[in-house]
Amino acid sequence: MRNPSSYAKSVNRPMWPLLPARAARALDVGGGHGTNVAAVKSKCGSRIAGVVDIAPDAIEHHDRSLDFAICDDIEQPGVIEAIHTTHGPFDLVLCLDVLEHLADPWRVIARLHSIMPDGGTAIASIPNIQNYRAVYRVLTGTWNYRASGLFDRTHLRYFARSSAVELMECSGLRVDAVCRALGHHRLARIADRLSLGLLGPFTTLQYQIRARRFSGDVRDPGSFGSNVSS
Repeated sequence: MRNPSSYAKSVNRPMWPLLPARAARALDVGGGHGTNVAAVKSKCGSRIAGVVDIAPDAIEHHDRSLDFAICDDIEQPGVIEAIHTTHGPFDLVLCLDVLEHLADPWRVIARLHSIMPDGGTAIASIPNIQNYRAVYRVLTGTWNYRASGLFDRTHLRYFARSSAVELMECSGLRVDAVCRALGHHRLARIADRLSLGLLGPFTTLQYQIRARRFSGDVRDPGSFGSNVSS
């Protein structure tokens, strides 16, 4: 949903209600400058908090309150595991506006799941492809990519509510909360209110999803999410 230059310093306020009261160690995956995890460190009293991002400029100018900032590609074998070995285990993992940019986000979720302790929390923000703007552009044949936002040209994967939840549960994490972010479009907010939420699948710009790890093995999600139902 964002590119490093325009969104890396923003704070994702809609996900704040999903945060645990305490988080000893927090990792922000694809978090740009680390602004979100820096805020989480203060809010949740984290002893260790850091960010990993593929953009060198974002990491070079990371928030200085963080304990570590790593420039690397989380889809490469061993990267997540190395961060865990050095700085983990992480009882809070943030995946904000990043999973849709990955070739195999299912595999990444499984690997993140594997480094979380029992009781750990993962929070993701995932754009909603069922949003009315996307539906309209499909129907009218006016789908044009943009530098950022819902039609970011770097998006590789697209999700609606059910597939976003399936992504977060693909390896055995359990989703226990899903919140909707409507964005700033006034008409969408009015339509959502007047319909008493019935238009929610179309007015929602982004889903904020919380999943937790409980005891049990990490399931293999398959290649490119092949186990996810269509």
